[in-house]
Parts: sequence; structure tokens; C-alpha cells
Amino acid sequence: MAIDINNTNLTDPMGLLDVPQPRVQIDPMQVQQMQMNQAQQQLAELERRRRAGSFMLAFSDVLKGRDPSPGIMERQASKPASLTAAQRNFQYAQTLPEPQRTQFLAVTGAIKYDPEAMRELEEAKRKGKAAGGLDLTPGQRKADENFAKVYNTWQFEGEKQQAESNIRNLDNKLARLATGQENVSGRDIGLTPEILRPFVQPEATSFLDEVNDIVFQSLRATLGAQFTQEEGKRLVAATFNQALSEEFNRPRLQRLSAKIKSIYKSKQDAIDYFNEYDTLAGFKQEPETFDDILDAVYFDELRQLNKEQITDRFKKARTSEERQTILRFAEKIDKESGQ
Repeated sequence: MAIDINNTNLTDPMGLLDVPQPRVQIDPMQVQQMQMNQAQQQLAELERRRRAGSFMLAFSDVLKGRDPSPGIMERQASKPASLTAAQRNFQYAQTLPEPQRTQFLAVTGAIKYDPEAMRELEEAKRKGKAAGGLDLTPGQRKADENFAKVYNTWQFEGEKQQAESNIRNLDNKLARLATGQENVSGRDIGLTPEILRPFVQPEATSFLDEVNDIVFQSLRATLGAQFTQEEGKRLVAATFNQALSEEFNRPRLQRLSAKIKSIYKSKQDAIDYFNEYDTLAGFKQEPETFDDILDAVYFDELRQLNKEQITDRFKKARTSEERQTILRFAEKIDKESGQ
């Protein structure tokens, strides 16, 4: 790089610091080759010194009038077996940090003396031959094939957008309940026979039908076809009691909404992982069940009650799902308390 003399103050030593310095590029392969050459030179120098020492001792025997043969044979017998070039390279490699050590072993062929490095090399070769560089079991490949269909439906066929729309609709229902715009539950509605509610309480019936549809569509999109419409109705029936006031039902629906959002996020996390790594191998996530969702709705509420109140709630439960949830909660509390 040329220095502009006209624009450089040569009388001021500090001015030289402003002179652009040439940028030196270092080739890692050249550095590695230099290290190998240095190692071989060091080993060659040690061997040269050993031979020179042996020669000087033999020469000393000759000068003293002794036969040098016994000394030479003794020194040869005591000398350790000579190492091959690969063995010497292996010894030198132990002085290098990773990843230079493994790279040096692979380049020089001394890697065969390191079982762990050999295992890593073979694994890398196997992965290199696998499709996409992924070393998967047959089961993992099958799981990825199945999830690829889920991925396409979620990303490109509108399932994600539908799930997000349902979440917004449920939040809107909750907002209307909070402002008192909906008269959809309470003592009068609870006393009306269910068969007559569409005629006597059309708003309450419509609200419940819409919540049923929203919950079913949201969880069907995130959990898959194993979540049925009947399960959606059972979940809402256990969550929303039309015989109770909106103030009582709203917190339950809020917890159900939070759980639906959590399941949505879990689904999106799996999609993002698959999108980044082209596989689900290594992705850890526990599948959600109907019981998990119901527990998320009830457990916070049950934690506010004492044992007598929990027992009374169990006796008055309207659905078998609610009773089973209370039993699971009691078991969880017993385990936590060590009883």
C-alpha cells in the first residue's frame, strides 16, 4: 500500500499512526502446514542429536582402546522402539488445542491412534452421506415425513391464520363479558331447560355455540385431528357453567384462552424448529392432552380453596370431567406435601 507523503506529517512520530496499515490475511491451512513442518523438524532434530550422541560415545570407546560394539549394542537395547511418523504426529497433536488437534490428526493420518477422534470422524462421514447431512434413524425420518404434512398445512394452507383468528374471537368474547355486554349465564338461564334455551335465551345459546366452535377449531388446528368436536364441547361444558354468573365464568374462560395460546405457541415453536433444522430430531416437547387443558382451567381456582371446600366442589360437580380434574388436583397436592 503506497503512503501519501504529501498528506503525512513525517516530522511528527504520532502522525505515522494515521498511516493505513496493510491488512494481512492468514490462511488457516498454511498455519496448520507450518505447525506440521515444525513438529517434523523438532522430531528430526531430536533423532539427529541422539545419533550424534551415540557416535560420540562410540568414538570415545575407540580413543580409549576399547571395543565400541558392546556399548553400541547396549544403547540400542535400551533405546525405545522407534516410532512411526504417524505415532510421532500423534504425540505432537496432544500439545495442540481443539479443533487444531483433531484437524492435525486427520491431515497426518495419526487419527487412527485416537479412538474418540476416529468415532467423531466416522460420525461426520456418516452424516455427510445422509440426505441433507442429517443422520436420522428410520423412525425419525418417518416422523419428519408426517410432520412435513403438518408443516405445510400450518404454513401454507391457512391453518395458522385460522388458529390466530379463533384466539382473537375468544379474546373478543371475554372482553364483552368483562363490560357486561353479554347476558349469557346466570340463575335464570340455568333454570331454563336446555331444550328451550334456543327459544327463551337465544343470546346465551348463540354465545355458547360460538365459544364451542372457537375452542374446537383452535385446538383442532394446534393439537391435530385427535382433538374431536365432542371433546371441544365437553371442555367448554366443564369450563363454562351457564347456571353461574358471568363473573364466575369469565376467569375460567380466561384461563382456557391462556392455555389455548400456550398450545398455539408450542405448535409454532415446533414449526420454527423444523423450518430451521429440516427435522424434529432433538426437539423436546410434551404433547398436550384433554386432561392437561382442563387442569390448566381448574387448578388455579382450586388452589384458593381449603379441603372442605374442595370436597364440596367435588360433590356438586356437574360433569365427570370436573370431578376427575378435582381428583387429579388432590393427588398433585398430596404428592407436593409428601403425604
